[in-house]
Amino acid sequence: MRRRLLTLAGFASGALAGTAVYRRWFGGSRERLDLYFDDGSYVTFGAGSSEAALLLPLAQQVLTVAGNAGGKAAGVRQQDRVAKGNPGAGRG
Repeated sequence: MRRRLLTLAGFASGALAGTAVYRRWFGGSRERLDLYFDDGSYVTFGAGSSEAALLLPLAQQVLTVAGNAGGKAAGVRQQDRVAKGNPGAGRG
């Protein structure tokens, strides 16, 4: 009984590890662009599409600015931060 339980636990652990490796290698993070519209619909452009080739660099810039300490990047003006009510706007 104990040996069967150990075998089952080993098989389950192996299957879980195999699934994680498979997802990491083949289902990893693919770059894509999702555009959401006001009516609730959305469109997804993959990294190889011509639309994504135009929009992905802009989206990457937006994410860089937005992720930079509450919008304190070079492209965000002080008055824009104040107008949005950003609590860190008065500093820096």
